[in-house]
Amino acid sequence: MIRRLALIVVALCVLLVAVFTYQNMQGLSSEELARRVAASRPEWANYQENIKGQIGATPVAEWDGEPIAASASESSLEITFRLSGPWASRELALPVLVRDPYGALHRHERAVRDGSLVRYYFAREQPTNSSPLAWVEILYPHHEDRIVFDAAGKWKKNE
Repeated sequence: MIRRLALIVVALCVLLVAVFTYQNMQGLSSEELARRVAASRPEWANYQENIKGQIGATPVAEWDGEPIAASASESSLEITFRLSGPWASRELALPVLVRDPYGALHRHERAVRDGSLVRYYFAREQPTNSSPLAWVEILYPHHEDRIVFDAAGKWKKNE
């Protein structure tokens, strides 16, 4: 009797694992992924966990990219990423956050795709009594980086 009960429990566990695996293999529909990306509002302190929880661990794990150029002006900031993998062909842009030297946090307002390149645009307000923007910290999937601008407000990745 105990062996039969143990066998039934094992069979149920195998069935549950199989059902769970099948559901995860199905993935998110493009519409659901777009809805999640649009609704995502990650916080700076928990960015990596927030985007996985709000968008999904699998789609976030598939994101592979790096910043390759940036420019800053008094009213805006632009950061260009080169993507590879599944996100290089998706028309969506995962949330990217920026913190400037004055402590202001920004989420990108829009993203424009050009092949595997995605340009993220941020609006910003520069304090009237400060010098030009010297650097920004950026949070993007799997990374936290600092970009240091030259005197013209430009940055380019050394390759």
